[in-house]
Amino acid sequence: WQIVLLRRGPDTLPDSAFLLALAGVLYGLASLTIVMLIYGGERAFALVFADLIITAAWVAIVLALFRASPRFRQTLCAVFGAGFLLQIFSVPFTLGPGIEELQGWAAMLRLIGLLAILFWSVAVYGHIVARAISRSPGVGVLFAVLYFVLNIELAAWLAPVS
Repeated sequence: WQIVLLRRGPDTLPDSAFLLALAGVLYGLASLTIVMLIYGGERAFALVFADLIITAAWVAIVLALFRASPRFRQTLCAVFGAGFLLQIFSVPFTLGPGIEELQGWAAMLRLIGLLAILFWSVAVYGHIVARAISRSPGVGVLFAVLYFVLNIELAAWLAPVS
């Protein structure tokens, strides 16, 4: 919780392969649930697998750029753990009919909720990266925005909206 609230960084987590695996599994299961709610089961596993790979690669590349690779397990664990919690918060906004089927306040509330979670996710991922590479929050947010753009493009490519 403390990382999602921007109070602590990945450096406060133990460098544990078990904790990383647990966070990865929880993140993967939460992702699978969200993806199945949005896209259905047809491409869900491919999207979640690609997301896990892109997330791990993004963390590894950013850390390597700043010579902070020894922090990989802690940083990826923080990203997976925060991602899991943020996805849990997004479930109420993904249940039910699509935004295009809603009208009025219901559509507006759902859209505002999803945008709030997206922007908070960028802030949290940026915070994690900034702490891991010992740089300013702005640098971390820049890398987080790049990550989210890449992930959204990947999802659009793997599961195009008809």
